[in-house]
Amino acid sequence: MTIVKVDRHLAWKQVHDYLKLQKNDVYFNIDIKRWRERRTITQNNFFHLLCDDLGRELGMDPALVKEGIKQKYGYKERFGDVLVPKPSSMCNKFEEMSALIEGVFIEAGEQGVDMREFIAEWEEYKKQEGAKQ
Repeated sequence: MTIVKVDRHLAWKQVHDYLKLQKNDVYFNIDIKRWRERRTITQNNFFHLLCDDLGRELGMDPALVKEGIKQKYGYKERFGDVLVPKPSSMCNKFEEMSALIEGVFIEAGEQGVDMREFIAEWEEYKKQEGAKQ
């Protein structure tokens, strides 16, 4: 059973109703996590588009650009004593993907690549997403 983005009263009612339908001798593990905004398909596609465009402008393989952005701007995970970039496919939070996209803009600016058109599009997208919340 998965319940997504509901207030605590509705969540309790849904769990209660579900458990009433189950046999008495069945046990459950229940995980409760605070709801967080997930990355969007638009963010994902936009990140890849930006890396492709920056790679083309710099004459570099877009996959290398993407890896460089993740290394420098991506969220890190600790494995023992080592911090490694979280794969972009695992950046499931809205803010994680936003950090990668902003990183592309910073790198483009440092390399003299004009991305004003993309930046304007990104700012409009963020404004629309903010209005939904």
